[in-house]
Amino acid sequence: MDIDIEEWARQGRPAISDMINALGGDSEAFSRDPLSALPLLDDFVLRMPWQQFEEDDWVWIHAQLVAFVAEVLKHHYAGVWKALPAPATPTGWIPVIEVLGKDQQLRHVVPMSLVHDELHPVPQRVPRLIERAIASQDTARSAGASPGGVRRGDLLASGGATTRG
Repeated sequence: MDIDIEEWARQGRPAISDMINALGGDSEAFSRDPLSALPLLDDFVLRMPWQQFEEDDWVWIHAQLVAFVAEVLKHHYAGVWKALPAPATPTGWIPVIEVLGKDQQLRHVVPMSLVHDELHPVPQRVPRLIERAIASQDTARSAGASPGGVRRGDLLASGGATTRG
């Protein structure tokens, strides 16, 4: 599997930073601590006209929130993007954030699945999304699973959904 996951992931940070700037947020504060943008993004998500969304709108907000979750996990938990094999997916791989849990076990958090789960069927609050991401880094590991976590052996017989505990 020859994937430049860092190149793939590099697109997210400028996109979410630009969005925060466009919403009147402080992109420098975001650079120092991504969680500083949590209230701004939560307010933005709460005010979105979800009933009017078309597919492109869903893809856009999904990508922005994935980038935000990734930045939080990278900043606060030394997360690193990794590509794990996933033969059942069109790309043959799935992007995960690898973090070291409190018990020193490697964890794989799947930001795309977390965001998807929180946006469908009814959009939730952004703090809930971050809580799930943090809980995933504490509990998801190769030998077990939790929301947003993935087991290597279970990658992805279901075509992209995370395994749940």
